[in-house]
Amino acid sequence: KIQKLPSSFNLDERDFLPMASIAKSGNSWYGVPHWVCGNFMYYKEGDNDISKVDNLKDLEHTIDLKDLPNNGLLIDLKGKSTIGELYLDALLDEYSSYTGAKQYIEIDNINNATVDNLNRVLKLTDANLGRIDDYHDRLGYYARKFSRNKARVYVGYAETSYYMINEKLQSCSLNEACLDPSEIQIGEWSISDNGSTPIGWVDLFVIDSKVNAEKLSDAKAFIDFMMKDQTYKMILTPGWGEAPRYILPSKVALYSDVELLEKAPLYSKFFPIIKKAVSVSDAGLNYRLRQIGKKLDEELLID
Repeated sequence: KIQKLPSSFNLDERDFLPMASIAKSGNSWYGVPHWVCGNFMYYKEGDNDISKVDNLKDLEHTIDLKDLPNNGLLIDLKGKSTIGELYLDALLDEYSSYTGAKQYIEIDNINNATVDNLNRVLKLTDANLGRIDDYHDRLGYYARKFSRNKARVYVGYAETSYYMINEKLQSCSLNEACLDPSEIQIGEWSISDNGSTPIGWVDLFVIDSKVNAEKLSDAKAFIDFMMKDQTYKMILTPGWGEAPRYILPSKVALYSDVELLEKAPLYSKFFPIIKKAVSVSDAGLNYRLRQIGKKLDEELLID
């Protein structure tokens, strides 16, 4: 379906986050890494106990279940794709590699300990808040609630911090105590007592195998433009009164770019975590995760 990229693309693996190696097979590139994403743990500056959390057991010991929702966790655990992905995330936390986890990515061999860990996560939420379809379908709902100090911890993608900050900028009244962007802290997220092996997803530019000649030259020109630092910054730098989008670039240099950090300072906090993330790919992986997610959603997760 896609072709090996010509050497004229002149790609250097050192320019990208480690997970971007998913775009290579052997020494050949089959895609140009553009964006990446993964889950992070958000908390408020000054919460020293949460800052020390390294695993699920730590989080359980830190969150006071007698003081929900204000002291609890916000996380979206609804929908077969969302649940399937978190199941994979929990498996890698438990087994540290895809090699150990792979046998459990089958609908007839779901790992019970991992399901138990997901249910332990749900118990840290207020009345299983993350299991409500209506809230799952509202973009940024949980991030906006966190911005209004309705929980102690929020788990979500980097780009959901846009909704968190936008809530403060656009919807929070002057007499409301919404979370200031400068108070946002970001930590690594674990769904296991064994600690964290963060997974990340990589969006690639690829070229159809049938493209050649002038169309191939045009494709390269487009990709070259999209991969320029200035193009990234044009997309990521917010205008006046806007929240940063906080989509994560694949290129390492942008996380220390002075111009970008001036307008979107959280990139420096995302970087130490996302650079550790591993990316996973396998034949039929998406289909199998959605199968598992559907089964968990309907049968195995507490309600």
